[in-house]
Parts: sequence; C-alpha cells; structure tokens
Amino acid sequence: MITVTQATQILREHCTDWGTEQVPLHQATGRVLAEKLFADTDLPPFHRVMMDGIAIRWEDLNAYDSFKIVGVCSAGLQQQFSPKEGECVEIMTGAALPESFDTVVPYEHIQIANDIAKIESRPTKQFQNIHLKGTDFKEGAELALQNKKINAAIIGIAASIGKQTLLVKKLPRIIIISTGDELVSIDKTPLPGQIRQSNAWALLSLLQTIGLNAEIAHLPDELEAVISQLDLHQKNNDIILMSGGVSKGKFDYIARALEQLNCKTLFHRIAQKPGKPMFFGKLNDTFVFGFPGNPVSTLVCACKYFIPWLQTNLGIARVTPQATLQSDVTIKSNLTFFLPVIIQLKEGNIHAHPAPNNGSGDFASLAVMDAWLEIPENSKEIKKGFIGHLIPLNPLQHQYTPY
Repeated sequence: MITVTQATQILREHCTDWGTEQVPLHQATGRVLAEKLFADTDLPPFHRVMMDGIAIRWEDLNAYDSFKIVGVCSAGLQQQFSPKEGECVEIMTGAALPESFDTVVPYEHIQIANDIAKIESRPTKQFQNIHLKGTDFKEGAELALQNKKINAAIIGIAASIGKQTLLVKKLPRIIIISTGDELVSIDKTPLPGQIRQSNAWALLSLLQTIGLNAEIAHLPDELEAVISQLDLHQKNNDIILMSGGVSKGKFDYIARALEQLNCKTLFHRIAQKPGKPMFFGKLNDTFVFGFPGNPVSTLVCACKYFIPWLQTNLGIARVTPQATLQSDVTIKSNLTFFLPVIIQLKEGNIHAHPAPNNGSGDFASLAVMDAWLEIPENSKEIKKGFIGHLIPLNPLQHQYTPY
C-alpha cells in the first residue's frame, strides 16, 4: 500500500500524448488548442471610427466651430475625400476613417441644420473617438497560446484571422466498465439482492463535464469472461475505467484477469479513506484505472487522481484550490481522509463546511456535497481554521457561490 503522495507521483510519471488532429471551427469548442494563433493583419486593420458623428481635421478647430457637410462615410467602404478648410463628413461607427481627417465629434456634441454641423462640445485631443490601426495588435502578433481550452473568445479570435479549422489535442478513446452480478441496467427493476448500475453513469457524467465521452460496458463475475472482454477492450481504447472488482473479495476478478493479461501494475491500494483499493496499471498501450465499487469511493478516486492525470495529458493547466474548514471534526482513521464538504465563497476565501454522509456507500450524500477536503494521515482532531487541498466533485468548478 502506497501513500497519496506516492500515488500522485506515479501518475505524473506515466503521462502520455494521444497526438493532434484538425477539426472544423464549429466543432472546436471545449477542445484543447494544439497550435498558436497569430494575427494575419493589424487590428484594427484601419483607423476605425468608434462613434457616429462627423469627421473633421483637428487643425480646423483653431478657426471653425461650424463645418460644412460634404459627404457621408459608412462602414464597410474605404472612402476618400479631399475636404477644404472647414468641411467635414458624416461618419458611422465601424467605418474606416478617410485619410484626410483625424478627429471624430459624436452627434451628441453637435447640431446639424442645412448641411452645417455646429460643434457645441469641442473634442479635447486629436484622434478622439478613433480606434487607431494596429493598436490592439500588429500583424504576426501571438493571439492565443497552445494548451488552452477553446472557448468563445478563442473561437472569435480564430474566426477573425480566417481559421476554418483548428489543430487540437486528440481525445482518448475511453470505455467505462462496471463489474458485479448484483448490478442490473438502469432500465430494469432490481430483484432482491440487486441494484441498478449507477457508478458507470456517474463516471460518464464526470467525463462529459470536461468535454469527453465514453462507452459503457458491464462484466459479469466470471474470470474467463472478464479476461476475454478486457483483452478486447484494451485493443480498442486508450483508457479503461473500471468500477468494482479491485478489492480482495472472492469474486473480485479484475486483478487476477489483469495479471493473466500481463498488465503492468503501477500501484494497487492507497493509504486513504475512502478509496483504498484503487488500481492503476498499463495493459500494453492502454491505461487501466480500477476504482472501488462503493459510489463515493469511485468518484473521489476519479476526481483526485484520474481527472487531474487526464487534464495533464491534454496539456490543460490546473490549479488545486484550498479551503478553510469551518468547524471541528474528528477523523476515525489513520489514513489520509477525504472529508465531504459543502463550499461557500466568502470575502474571497473558500469556506468548507462538513457535509452529512454515511460513508463510502452513501450515494445520496453526493447530491448535497460540493467537494472533498483532504485531511493528512494520522490526523484525529481537526480544528476549525484548518486549511487543506480541495478536490471538487465538478472539476470545472473554480468559483463557488454561496446560496
């Protein structure tokens, strides 16, 4: 049995890269960018007018308060004028400023009558109300770094530089396998001694929160069937996630099946509660994660180990939040303990309140809690004010709102 720290280190030492692929822009949201994006032109590409009004020459303000309107300049056209002193053009927001002018006075500051614009509030500087060419960035400037999760902003940037496709990290092929003859599919009514298959669906949902998907399969408590099915699935997937069958029960066949398939065990059993029996190994080129069958154990191991490992492989930067415990707790274990908590964001700090739960089999408690607070091993009496690492149940949840 290894420590939580050792398990985390082993996972870090066994990262991988599943390559890259091009995807259409409309399918790239949520994927991980695998290329840098560069500006193909200055932005703005011209002196862009920021207010509806009139365009004048700054130097004319020394002699004129009223200007003769000699034309109208609309957005989307590159128009040229040869104004005389005291002449202006009406101009619209988004239009390219004609070369002959250098200042814009908004309609709110002028009165127009008989094609004469009288300035009632004078501009205070040259190029006022003009977004100058290249002030956002110059041609060739780096606009987006690789290893960023693609969001609406990156999509907008990509569109602005004419990118119809983006190079993204390939997503791993994942299968979620549940085990146990006591499990039945969710569309069936359990008989006495049976329960519905739920852990696999919870793991699927967890993956979907970070933009991935997976198949779901089920294995019976029969060694030869487990061996043949695992051999088949490892050929078609990059990751196998299993719930159940990794403990020391008489019918827990996963470890024996993996051994017969020559799976390399990287660790099995961690000094933690819940989730002690967790397994991590490699079957040829496929990574295998075996989570304990108890619902809370499955999710705490997935959130603590698998999701961070997966995000590291995809190049997604992660920050492990910390929270302050808001009441005293007594821990009845010498192992590293993951305390279910309810989160509250208060004055910029994350507060953790112990959540009611009845152990690793209490699936209903997951609907109440927000995260787990990591309590170091050999800790018995934890006082209010303790600051520990937080393991969010939702890996995307960076901010917590008190309700």
